[in-house]
Amino acid sequence: MRAAFALVALASAGVAHADDETDRAAAELAAAIRSRDAGAIARHLTAPLHTAGMYFPDAGCRQRFGGAGEVRASEVPAFAKCLAGVKLQVTTRHSAMEDGAVLTIDPGVEVELAFDGARVRWVGFLAQNGVGDGAPTLTAQAFEGLRKTGTTNVDAAVRGKLEPLADRAHGPVMAWLKVCLDARGAVTTVTAPWSSQPGVGEAFIAAVADWTFRPFAPRGAASPACSLTLLTFPADKAPAVEVLPLAAGVPGKAQDELEIELKDIDDTDLLSPTALPPPPPPPPPPQTIAPSLLESLRIQGNKVITPDAATAKQMQRDGKARIVTSYKLCVSENGLVTAVSQLKSSGYPAFDQKIEREMRTWAYRPYVVNGKQTAVCTAVTFVTTP
Repeated sequence: MRAAFALVALASAGVAHADDETDRAAAELAAAIRSRDAGAIARHLTAPLHTAGMYFPDAGCRQRFGGAGEVRASEVPAFAKCLAGVKLQVTTRHSAMEDGAVLTIDPGVEVELAFDGARVRWVGFLAQNGVGDGAPTLTAQAFEGLRKTGTTNVDAAVRGKLEPLADRAHGPVMAWLKVCLDARGAVTTVTAPWSSQPGVGEAFIAAVADWTFRPFAPRGAASPACSLTLLTFPADKAPAVEVLPLAAGVPGKAQDELEIELKDIDDTDLLSPTALPPPPPPPPPPQTIAPSLLESLRIQGNKVITPDAATAKQMQRDGKARIVTSYKLCVSENGLVTAVSQLKSSGYPAFDQKIEREMRTWAYRPYVVNGKQTAVCTAVTFVTTP
């Protein structure tokens, strides 16, 4: 067995990989779309289904369901039929939502899904930040295919501003840029929905002023479009796997999952002005940082963890070509591991246990923010390939 270790850039608060139920639901939905099975697609949709922009090659579907709104129960079959008409491409980026997934639609438009169990409860274009939210968001590959000038390696332009920040962070600094084009291909807006620390987004925005593009014109009809680009300084430290920034405005799950059980509370307690005072607010959660920032502070522990011989043989017998396992890792202000929680299982308990056991031996130099040692969390992904 050969193990390759990948750190996933956690681009905003959240987790790097969907849970197993969401993984299965997303895979089943994609299979239904590829087989053009509108009935199977409909069984994976809630009603009402919230939408925040959706791309369809069919003009009638775009007009009816392409904007923000709700798909009512009576409209779900029609929406499913429209989904059956899209052609999916390989998806290369991950959702930051635990119940999220990403679909890529030909000709290179990315949409994000939020699930409630096995059903989609929300679908929309990426990075809903109030700028260009109604325009299709293009994959990095499709966006680069439109480029006329400029490059994603802006080290020379930002070195003076970002090198001190990178030195203080003991690792790379990064930001997601949302770049929007009009129907002529001209850049209309550049925003930074997320950056690893203050000042980084602004520096990258200034550095891409020379970017120009051809129009996004699928099937010959030009239209406005946006795309998300993760910029890193130094550029050669960019993460191998990209996790998208969280979209704003994603509704919560079904209300019945959120109800508080009050049946054991005396009504008079709720009405009495002498009831117990409210508890103090909880302490703020540990700051979430990019894995590469924490990795640069490592002082103890092996970051390459391989399965034992018996498990490796079983993986080979099972015909596994690629096994992805991910964990949430939290460390104290002193750099000691305080929590390891599994986000995605390898499917082999012995390997999962070994990973967690070894991760708890890791140690780091303190992560410092404004001169103060700070507790932080990140996501770590292991990719094992026979």
